[in-house]
Amino acid sequence: MDTPPSPRSPHGIRRMGGRDPGESFRVASPLELLLDLTFVIAFG
Repeated sequence: MDTPPSPRSPHGIRRMGGRDPGESFRVASPLELLLDLTFVIAFG
């Protein structure tokens, strides 16, 4: 699926965007889940 490029800031850094909710085949990896849990414990 082609999406238009995000506008860039003056420093050339693209803005982060969320994933497409229509991509039901994408799931979080175990590493992503571990990092999420770590942040919840550290800052929650």
